[in-house]
Amino acid sequence: MTKKILGSVAVALLAATAALYGVLGPMRFWTGLSAGLFLSTTAFFLLSFSLHEHPSGETAGKLIGKYLMGALLFRAPAMIALFCVALFVLKIHIVGVLVGLTAGIVATSVISFGKMMQLRRQIR
Repeated sequence: MTKKILGSVAVALLAATAALYGVLGPMRFWTGLSAGLFLSTTAFFLLSFSLHEHPSGETAGKLIGKYLMGALLFRAPAMIALFCVALFVLKIHIVGVLVGLTAGIVATSVISFGKMMQLRRQIR
């Protein structure tokens, strides 16, 4: 998936979450589900910035190091902040958020694994 498509999906899920928040309220399961899917899609969108074409001279160790540094310094703090805003500021339904995160993480893990295998073939 391209970054443009992921960005569009994340914006659409954000709009859906805002609409459900306004119509159903924050403590409904469907609002939480939409918020969880938005969070997982946003995490995958941020991940896509580290999974791009790499020069053939780059080793697997450097690729893993860049991935981990990006995870620790940028993606993790950004996702923790979004999660805290959703739960503690907006008071969105926690079970819905967790179900949405689980569904989104399973889907994005399958896509990420495929992308990593493609990168592995490129590096060799």
